[in-house]
Amino acid sequence: MEIIRAAGGLFKSVELVEGRESRKPATELAARIVSSLRSRRILAGRTGRHENILKLRPPMVFSRENADFFPAGFRFGAGRSLIEREGTT
Repeated sequence: MEIIRAAGGLFKSVELVEGRESRKPATELAARIVSSLRSRRILAGRTGRHENILKLRPPMVFSRENADFFPAGFRFGAGRSLIEREGTT
């Protein structure tokens, strides 16, 4: 998994690809990560032509605690999704 770009502003987005060289959209991985994030009560969705861009939607009231919670949730979701994907290949 490679993150090739990330956007700022109120909404945050992260584009996922299989590798920097091929830049093949990581559509299935994005779907698994979103599902895992939602199970941890982190509001996220997919967007883009290939639905490989994660769109993060923080609440309007967003504390430091919330900001600290997201990276752990993302690492957990991404790691779990990569393990599941490797197990099915």
